[in-house]
Amino acid sequence: MLHEDAAAALVDKGRNAFAQVLGSRGLGGLADLLLGAAGLAVAGRADCPVVVVRGAAAHRDGRFGNIVVGVEEGEGSGTALQFALREAHVRSCRLTAVHAWNPSSRVLTTAPAPSWYAMEAHRRPPSQVLDSALRGLAEPYRDARVSPMVIEGPARRALLDAASEADLLVVGARRRQGHPGLQLGLINHALLHHAPCPVAVVPQV
Repeated sequence: MLHEDAAAALVDKGRNAFAQVLGSRGLGGLADLLLGAAGLAVAGRADCPVVVVRGAAAHRDGRFGNIVVGVEEGEGSGTALQFALREAHVRSCRLTAVHAWNPSSRVLTTAPAPSWYAMEAHRRPPSQVLDSALRGLAEPYRDARVSPMVIEGPARRALLDAASEADLLVVGARRRQGHPGLQLGLINHALLHHAPCPVAVVPQV
């Protein structure tokens, strides 16, 4: 029992944890879809992966035998992929690696300046981006059944659709430059609020 702010206490106690597990409390009706402020704060600031248990019972008892992980362009998905592969290995289930892309968004901005890796990612076909992200990471988990999936369209919609038959959705979260905590972004916010299954937010390292 700690007499302090819930989010601050959980972030502090989770500094050396493998993961933190939180519930998703709704207030009935559409509010059942939404994650509370404390849960969102922990997911955005924790040093370890945060698993938010949400969705219907069908998505919490392992009946789908499937974990979904979002893979983005660039070097940022490695930690999330490792977490997802380990979970798939432990659960002896399939891993669906989803990379969503939109032709109109594959234009680099000048600020902040993109890394060489990000520039190369934008020049490659989407399927090659996904293959490169998976290459090497799956070696320690050769028994894992990985299904690559490239989807043209918004990442939010692609991941929510893929999670409709999943026991867990795994996404990465970038660290802010010069600021504590994580930068969840609009996509991760939407997934934490509306995913039909538990969501794991994994800090990038």
